[in-house]
Amino acid sequence: MHRMRNSLLCALAAPVAAQKLHCGVGTNTFADCPQCLESAMNSGVFDFWWNWDYAVKVDMSHLNPEVVGKARKTFTPMIWGTKLPKDSGFFSLGGEYVMGFNEPDQYGPACAGDLMPRGFGCGENDFRPATSAGFASLFDPAKAAKEWQKLVNFLASVPERASSALRKIAAPAMAQSPLPLDDCSQDPALPNTTKYCRGWLQHFKEQTLLLECMGLSGQKTNCWDVVDALPIHAYARTAQEVKDKIHQYHKVFQEDFDGINGRTRKTLWLTEVTMGTNDATDLVKFVDDLMNSENGLQNRQLFGFLDRVSWFSQWSVGSFQLGSYAPHTDEVPVAGRTNSQGRLQKLIVASHDSLCQSLALIKRKFNKSLRSA
Repeated sequence: MHRMRNSLLCALAAPVAAQKLHCGVGTNTFADCPQCLESAMNSGVFDFWWNWDYAVKVDMSHLNPEVVGKARKTFTPMIWGTKLPKDSGFFSLGGEYVMGFNEPDQYGPACAGDLMPRGFGCGENDFRPATSAGFASLFDPAKAAKEWQKLVNFLASVPERASSALRKIAAPAMAQSPLPLDDCSQDPALPNTTKYCRGWLQHFKEQTLLLECMGLSGQKTNCWDVVDALPIHAYARTAQEVKDKIHQYHKVFQEDFDGINGRTRKTLWLTEVTMGTNDATDLVKFVDDLMNSENGLQNRQLFGFLDRVSWFSQWSVGSFQLGSYAPHTDEVPVAGRTNSQGRLQKLIVASHDSLCQSLALIKRKFNKSLRSA
């Protein structure tokens, strides 16, 4: 990309822990296309992938053993809600992280506009995915903290943990703002109550600091400092909106990213990001604005606290309105409808390939400079 001229300088100047920005993809479509997973693993640009589940759920029996090994090791499992995993096979995959609840700061279940029966807070033009606060007591951070304690202590008690590389856990993934603006103690299923909880993670931190957990490394601490990463999601019309949200989280949780005031050092993850658009040209600009090395995520002096970024890559969910802008939904199968999706698939693949490819170019330039030094 044309803005990479400062990439090497930024990489050299950044702190050791912030030299590498890990790039990946969030998708469950590999289950329908194992060859797509193989292509992703062979591309050399993906550091991790995840699918909102703790199981890989891809038939890899016909894939090259080297591809299978890499796919297993780069997979990051997620414990989506309060239901504890039925098996602990993910401990033996080779990865070091497991993620926690998915978007408990907004109420589900899934809404698919006029195809959904009324109820559950769904409106006629409301398209949104299910979240782990849909049918569980996770919307209230105080209740979620106790569920978190149960989950973490369960994971720490799994016998396979002792011989596993999996030693780190990521906090519940956030969709909303980090600023505490809402009363999240009300039941979101009731009429006229908020369906979004801005500031959920801050309230959750306050509650989990009061609880004791056994970390995955085998040491007791509070249930907040067992966390090694804070994942967030960002959907926007401009890259600047995404960067603003990242900076907001950095400001609110700076003591955690700096590892001061008794807190363990944590990193920020951007595990779902995409642009609401009907124009591929806009999307290319969005990726460049987001990832460039001048004021984008590849500037490790500005965003050294950000460790992972993964493109939201799906073609099986409806679009939702961003401000006054409404992306098309006619190419997307919603609630069982099957429509043409070829053009949308190409757009999705091009998007996360561009994002990860830009990182691959940075890595090659950086490694080449080290060899010639």
